[in-house]
Amino acid sequence: MTVGAMVGLSNFAQAASPSYNNGDLLACFRVTTSGTTGYGTDFLVDLGSPVTFRNLYSGGQSLNIKTVGTDLTTTFGAGWNTRTDLYWSIVGATSQDGQVSGDRYNTIYASIARIDNSNIGSANNSGVNKILSTSRDALSGNINDTLLAQTFAGSTVGANLAVGKADATIADKSYTSLATASPQFSVSSGGGLSWDTAEQQFTGGNVGTYGSAGTVYGALDLYRAVGATGGSAPDSAVGVPSFLTTVVVDSSGNISAVPEPSTYALLAMSGVVVFFALRRRVAKA
Repeated sequence: MTVGAMVGLSNFAQAASPSYNNGDLLACFRVTTSGTTGYGTDFLVDLGSPVTFRNLYSGGQSLNIKTVGTDLTTTFGAGWNTRTDLYWSIVGATSQDGQVSGDRYNTIYASIARIDNSNIGSANNSGVNKILSTSRDALSGNINDTLLAQTFAGSTVGANLAVGKADATIADKSYTSLATASPQFSVSSGGGLSWDTAEQQFTGGNVGTYGSAGTVYGALDLYRAVGATGGSAPDSAVGVPSFLTTVVVDSSGNISAVPEPSTYALLAMSGVVVFFALRRRVAKA
């Protein structure tokens, strides 16, 4: 089905086409209570290239990735962050031959909910298994070709081209249909994550403080499972997910990647160096 044809099935009027590049990561939000504000709508945020998240520990990237508080309020109502029927996840994939943002073909990115805010900078969740090699090609296609390239790129947006709203009821194409499939992100053609869920359910309150990101209401551990060279299916060793970072969202809709504590020290040290450099300049003037 073409993007244009899919959009024709949407309940939303087309305003503009969101920006999207192969391999981008999506933060996805949905609510589960029928008849409430935002039910039936998938809220999708393009977080950009995964390079941002892979380079975080070098101290070369900003903590804050996107700010979408106004859009979340418009979609799910004031107090969206205190709803207990709100779910979110982060997913992404490369789905073409060759290298995309330094990733091999069929590289998968997916989240899992953190247990709490202890051991920031390290994984803290119920655990993940390797992504099954037999499903890798279908899974990357479901995420990249369907969820991102069709649903997101064909969704309704306003002025913010990093945000899309799509009909949650489109079978095998909407985020809701893929997130509620068993296994997650599978369709009739196969694929699917081999761990329980990529999503986290909001609790109705905050889930703790995460470094400079402050008090947050959602916290996900983000994993990367590197794909095979070329277009062949990866073996099991390639399919083992590795922890990248923790991604959080606060009550203002700031979506941030939280580095390990050593990175905070590096950032703080760089700030001190800049301060004294400026002070010396002023003194010389």
